[in-house]
Amino acid sequence: MLDEGYNIWGAVAGVLGIMRIALAPIVRRLINCQMPSEKLRALNAPFLETEQHLTASVNDGLIEHDQLCLIMWTTKCCIEKLRAKIHDR
Repeated sequence: MLDEGYNIWGAVAGVLGIMRIALAPIVRRLINCQMPSEKLRALNAPFLETEQHLTASVNDGLIEHDQLCLIMWTTKCCIEKLRAKIHDR
């Protein structure tokens, strides 16, 4: 009777250990994708694309240059501050 209990405990512990090893990379990836540095990387590409479109709109005369410069400068400052905060941690 005692030997059967030990074998069941060994099987349960083995399954839990295998699950922990198999699930660790998945859990780590789920946590990492929620980190600010990952989210900022995802935000950077659309921001650069938007900046290019806005610059093209200014060149085409659709948007006033002064208005665009103020908006883009303010946005860039905010993003650079966030980037500095994230990389300092």
